[in-house]
Amino acid sequence: MGSALQNIRVIDLSTRLSGAWAARLFGNFGAEVILLEADEGHPLRIEPPFTAEGVSLLHAYVNSQKQSLPLATVNLEELLSSADVIVTTEIEYPSELNDLKADQVHLSITPHGLTGPLAQDPGNNLTACARVGWSAINAFDGDPPLQLPHNQSGYIGGVAGFVGAAAMLYRVQTHGQGDRVDVSEIEALSNTCAPWAQVGNFIGGNRMAHGPNGRRSRSRPGPLWQTQNGSINFGYGDWAQWTKAFHFLGKPDIAENPDFVPVLGRHQKDTRPVREGLVEAVANRDKWDIFYGLAKLRCISGVVQNAQELAESEHLNSREFIRETTVGNQTVQTATAFAKLSATPLKYELPASVPLGSGSIHKRTRPSKQTNPAAPKLPLDGIRVLAFTQAWSGTFGTQLLALLGADVVQIETRKRPDVWRGAGA
Repeated sequence: MGSALQNIRVIDLSTRLSGAWAARLFGNFGAEVILLEADEGHPLRIEPPFTAEGVSLLHAYVNSQKQSLPLATVNLEELLSSADVIVTTEIEYPSELNDLKADQVHLSITPHGLTGPLAQDPGNNLTACARVGWSAINAFDGDPPLQLPHNQSGYIGGVAGFVGAAAMLYRVQTHGQGDRVDVSEIEALSNTCAPWAQVGNFIGGNRMAHGPNGRRSRSRPGPLWQTQNGSINFGYGDWAQWTKAFHFLGKPDIAENPDFVPVLGRHQKDTRPVREGLVEAVANRDKWDIFYGLAKLRCISGVVQNAQELAESEHLNSREFIRETTVGNQTVQTATAFAKLSATPLKYELPASVPLGSGSIHKRTRPSKQTNPAAPKLPLDGIRVLAFTQAWSGTFGTQLLALLGADVVQIETRKRPDVWRGAGA
């Protein structure tokens, strides 16, 4: 069976990480991606760090799975007419995109969206984190605001753009009607503040201004605890097997504390005794012994790993998430796309670093699709999703499907409702 997005052509006119990353994901899922570059090349080509040969590793990673063509050498109108998806990251996009065909998708990813009072303003990871609240949530008391790791707003905006444009392609396939998908990097990033920022907006006031546990000082334990061989995070707020978990950690007093045993309402309690108890509980224990012991109880924890540990991870390698590719004359390891499809393999055919203007394309005439005038407004209208998930990723993922029009049914039990019902407020 072919790839999920085979026979889809994507024209990448991006000049930002977010658009380049969205286009790269289309390539991983089987689309033909053509990167059109100005004479000086895509801006990511000059972003450090560089190999000994002077190749940007960021460019090699984000712009892989693409062919490169100089923008000045192509008939832009003809090439755009052959595309199923066109990706841009500038407010002023080519005038040819003002007359999209009914069954084409224009994906625009910009710092603040195409409309609104901030539309013309520049933005980056720092300004995005400041605008949506992450800088305040991350900050320690008395310290300056702290942004998320470098480039996170670009990657998150790119994933949001890919999801939105892929959903619109479904509407093209079913109803022959595309659209312009307008993604704002700050709006995509703001959704990742869930649930605390959204809870704060709902209840009002400043109670959630710095997350559910208030301001953090550098002397306060958490959210990382030091073990004998590295750091670990505990998602104890959502542990259903609280009593067994803390007996495993050697803290029977916390294990049997009636204030913390029920999941519902736990987030509203003063967890200082828990945080302080964890310091002593894990200081002389191996981080992986802790992780696997809690995993047997289905209790969430997260080991902090460096790049070498990730590259050598037995689990990631068994899923072929870490693969070899070439950057110039060098063989390197790289991370792959975020989803593994069972029947439609991902594509990793092209080397990571594509020289400027090295691509070649075939002339393509897009098959016209009959447009249904009664096409639904939302792209996933008519899709039913059954959600058996608990918290965080599953809940957020199915929320996105619902926002795109799907009919999402949450399946829960009386004994184990979704823990989000008790989170925050």
